[in-house]
Amino acid sequence: MIEWTQPTPGVAHFTITGRLDAHEAPKLRESFERAREAGASRFEVAMDRVDFMDSSGLAAVVSGLKASRLEGGELIIVSPSPMVRKVLELTLLDQVIPIANAASSGEGSS
Repeated sequence: MIEWTQPTPGVAHFTITGRLDAHEAPKLRESFERAREAGASRFEVAMDRVDFMDSSGLAAVVSGLKASRLEGGELIIVSPSPMVRKVLELTLLDQVIPIANAASSGEGSS
């Protein structure tokens, strides 16, 4: 399941629960696009409740990274589950995508 909110202009918070696979990845891509169209350039993606992620899910995350950077922003993975963290480390995406233990506490977060 994918939910997103835009608590302040320019910032979108995404929460992913369960599986991020070929079935859910298109929904995540669509959510990133909607957030971008709504003016968000900073994507904070909570992945602490993701219990499975395949290559299509990983590709969807990378698409969000690209979309945010096109707008001059960034994508941050917040509190990744151990499985997600391992996938990011194995693919070396942990060196490209910032990982935070919690959503930002500054402007643009809730």
